[in-house]
Amino acid sequence: MQDSNDSTLQTPEITLLLRQHREGDREATHQLIPLVYDELRRLAQYHLNGQHHSLQPTALVHEVFLRLFAGQQIEWQNREHFFSVVSKQMRWLVVDHVRRAGTGKRGGGQIKMSLDDAGDADMAMQQPYDLLLLEDALKQLEQDYPRTSRVVELRYFVGLSEEQTAEVMELSVRTVRREWAFAKGWLLGHMDRKK
Repeated sequence: MQDSNDSTLQTPEITLLLRQHREGDREATHQLIPLVYDELRRLAQYHLNGQHHSLQPTALVHEVFLRLFAGQQIEWQNREHFFSVVSKQMRWLVVDHVRRAGTGKRGGGQIKMSLDDAGDADMAMQQPYDLLLLEDALKQLEQDYPRTSRVVELRYFVGLSEEQTAEVMELSVRTVRREWAFAKGWLLGHMDRKK
């Protein structure tokens, strides 16, 4: 994952096309799709990994794209902001789907996850947690520790490395590493208490 993510995130055309889209250039959106589609499918597959439901990666990508580009204009800052917003939208769509399907009750929405694997090539998910418990923990983390929440979003859901996260957030790698370590313990503790 890291190799494709690195090359996609480093494509300068993405930021340029997002800027052109923001300025009303509809053709920019059509040029953007082929540049980001593989990465969006990878993010969708990641968000759906370990889930037992009818959502498919392609459908999730298309739903997110419709929500983000057919409605109100988003003030895209850059490619990292784009992938961050897309990843968050995917997470919310999957959580909503689990809630509607009722699979979040009594452990039915269990996913396997390992915060240790964020940024690694396989992002293997190992420890079972209820998706709705995870979403609750993420919301609480965002409320209590916004900067830490942003590190989790970029590292775990977007798949950025420590260095990329530090660059995007304008922090030192050491600070990102410290925030990440804190977030892992905090999220796991919060979910364990809510079980």
